[in-house]
Amino acid sequence: MRKKLPVIAIKPKIDYKDTQHAYFIHQGAVYNVATAPSHIFKAAVLEKLPNWLFHDEYGPLLRQDTLELYERWFLLCEMRYAPRKLQTYKSRAEAEQKCKVG
Repeated sequence: MRKKLPVIAIKPKIDYKDTQHAYFIHQGAVYNVATAPSHIFKAAVLEKLPNWLFHDEYGPLLRQDTLELYERWFLLCEMRYAPRKLQTYKSRAEAEQKCKVG
């Protein structure tokens, strides 16, 4: 009989509910994660991680025409393992301030 291994849950980097109100910056413009056009969100992800387009799990999502909120959330959560991450902000004002500073 095989020994059962414990299941360890890792808390997501960003809460699903918070994803609706999170913002990101792409090419100097501020976008809401939930309402940004899918092509903008995908371009922002691929700017950080271009190899994801060919990944077995992420590639099919990134090649879809549209991304639902839960798919965007999933990609943001998975980026915690990646060398480059898409920075999110809790408010539009915070993201706009970063645009001015950065």
